[in-house]
Amino acid sequence: MRCYFLSSMNIFSSTTWVTNFKYSALMKNIFVIIATLLTSLSGFAQPEPLKVIAYYSGGVNAIDGYQVEKLTHIIYSFCHLKGNRLNVDNAADTATIHKLVALKKKNPALKVMLSLGGWGGCKTCSDVFGIPEARKEFAVSVKELNDYFKTDGIDLDWEYPGIPGHPGHPWQPADKPNFTSLCQELRNALGPVHEISFAAGGFPQFLEEAVEWKLLEPLIDRVNLMSYDLVSGFSTLTGHHTPLYSNSSQVPSAHQAISWLDSIGFPMNKVVIGAAFYARTWEGGRSYQRWIIPIR
Repeated sequence: MRCYFLSSMNIFSSTTWVTNFKYSALMKNIFVIIATLLTSLSGFAQPEPLKVIAYYSGGVNAIDGYQVEKLTHIIYSFCHLKGNRLNVDNAADTATIHKLVALKKKNPALKVMLSLGGWGGCKTCSDVFGIPEARKEFAVSVKELNDYFKTDGIDLDWEYPGIPGHPGHPWQPADKPNFTSLCQELRNALGPVHEISFAAGGFPQFLEEAVEWKLLEPLIDRVNLMSYDLVSGFSTLTGHHTPLYSNSSQVPSAHQAISWLDSIGFPMNKVVIGAAFYARTWEGGRSYQRWIIPIR
């Protein structure tokens, strides 16, 4: 079970970030708030407008329990591939998306986006997006769905291109350039008004191997950095699954990921950091180096 709560600001290299809150996919409703307040790396200049972004996967009425007038974005999670096309799974999901768009009456500045995938939700992505004609067909379907729902863009939550992700899901090194080509097709189809974002793993292998950061930068509006689940049930040692900083026992952290992106020149005003405020517990291990415990 996961829960995120809106936290206070944290300082990374003269960049001010507001973290996020999230309810787990295991819960009835998923509601993730990701917020970012960005300032110049050269000093605390006038900040850009605060963005508060919510991933939502609840039912049609559950959204009424939230103060949507305080949001800038809601991302409906999740749509999936059906053949080569983006597909809304059922009538209930369709009704929920219509409800989210109707919230613009309360908050005219609100943007509503559709999201592809999620953990376990992108099994055919590697195969489909490896074919140029399929990428084009997908991009056209994204435009058609956005036009139909009057939504504002697409968020790609492919976990992961180019590196192993969900167990049993195909992947290949060619996913890396194919992901760039996918984003280019989406930008061609959606034009400059609709937004494109993607969820990025906050661990070194994703950062270094999964995507072509410099080629993606002009094509996308934001990267939603998953700086959580950095230690999980797939790990052989326990640790802090959403650490702000690295230590001698654990390199992956929010600071490490942000520093890496900054070091390659990726623009910080396109990075949204998500930090979890839920805990993980471990069973069946033995004590080792105080709090680091092998998992059996």
